[in-house]
Amino acid sequence: MNGVENVTMKKNLEKYKTWSIAMGAGLIILGLLTIAVAGFTTFVSVVFLGLVLSVRGIVDVVHAVGSRHEKGFWWRMFGGTLSLVIGVLLISRPVIGILSLTFLIAVFLITSGLYRTIAAPVEQGSQWGWLMFGGIVSLILGFIVLSGWPVSAIWFIGLLIGIEILIQGIVMVSLPYSLSYQPTGKEIPAH
Repeated sequence: MNGVENVTMKKNLEKYKTWSIAMGAGLIILGLLTIAVAGFTTFVSVVFLGLVLSVRGIVDVVHAVGSRHEKGFWWRMFGGTLSLVIGVLLISRPVIGILSLTFLIAVFLITSGLYRTIAAPVEQGSQWGWLMFGGIVSLILGFIVLSGWPVSAIWFIGLLIGIEILIQGIVMVSLPYSLSYQPTGKEIPAH
C-alpha cells in the first residue's frame, strides 16, 4: 500500500467515524425517547404491524387469485386471508392485539429460558455457563412480564423496541473506536 492509499484509508476511517458517532448518538436519543413513551410505542407498533399484515394479506390474495390454476393456490389463498384477518384485527382491536402479543412473548421467554437453563449444563458445551445465564435471564424476564400481565402489556413491547434502538445506537458509537488501522508491512515509510 503506498502513502496515498494510506492517507485515503485514514480519511475514510475518520469520515466513517464521524458519521457512525452522529448516527449512533441519534439512535441513542431515539431509543431513550422510545423507552420514555413505551406505551405509545407499543400501540403504534401493533397498529403498524396490523397495517403491514393487511397489505401483505391483500397482495397474497390477489396473487393467489391471479394464479388460481397453478399448484398451491389454496395455500396462498389461506396464507393471504389469514394475514389479512390478523392485520385487520390488530388495527381494529389494538388493545387485544397488545395483550395477546405480550402474553405470547412472555410464554416464549419462559419456555425458551427454561429449555436453555436445563439444556446448557446437560450439553456441557464450552460456553454452557453463559447459555445457562441467558436462559435464567429470559426465564426471569418472562415471569416478570407474565406476573404483571395485563398491565405489563401496555409498556413491554415499546420497552423492547426502545432497548433495541438504544443498543444499536451504543454499538454505532462504539464501533469506530474498535476499528483500528492494521498495517500490512508494505507501507512506504515517510521520510
